[in-house]
Amino acid sequence: MTPVEKRRGWRGAATALLLLVFLVAPAVPGRAQQVGVLRSMRAPAFDTAVAAFRTELQRTHPKASLVELGLVEPGWRERVEAFRGPALLAVGSVALEALLDAGEGRPIGFTMVLGPRPPAGRPVAGAAMEPSAAAEIELIHTVLPDLDRLAGLAWRRPSAWQQEAAESCRRLGLSWRAATVASVEEMPASSLTRRLTWAWVTGVSQMW
Repeated sequence: MTPVEKRRGWRGAATALLLLVFLVAPAVPGRAQQVGVLRSMRAPAFDTAVAAFRTELQRTHPKASLVELGLVEPGWRERVEAFRGPALLAVGSVALEALLDAGEGRPIGFTMVLGPRPPAGRPVAGAAMEPSAAAEIELIHTVLPDLDRLAGLAWRRPSAWQQEAAESCRRLGLSWRAATVASVEEMPASSLTRRLTWAWVTGVSQMW
């Protein structure tokens, strides 16, 4: 993968999650939107992912910003409660599970690092996406065991990938909804209303 293709991969994945966060987050008239960032731990891969999101956020939503809320350690609940922004970004599964267990009601964006485990793991905005749809879905199901619906956002992926994803979901007892799009702007808004009951599987084959 060339440096240009790598940058496109980061931007594409970052855009997808940022659109998710802002489409489900209510706008506050006259106030710049803020997304609170809660991290599972300190890790270079997480730093890279958050930096990519910050860059894309400044490009797509100039009046919005990321606010660091620190790590999941003593005092994190108080920091999250004191944060008044409309949405949160959980960096890593520990942060996501902590927010869900705390009953957080705001929209939560989610990025995680699964590995890295090259050559299978492929870094896309902080998430190592497996080349196999089945592997991607099984990893998401492991992190979110209570998941009952999975919506797949596939970037020009062939029908065989969609079929594999659907079969994998059936084996795990998940309902499956696929959406094949050519650009982020084509994301179906209706899918974004079902937050915390599904997750995106982002296939970015054209970016490798």
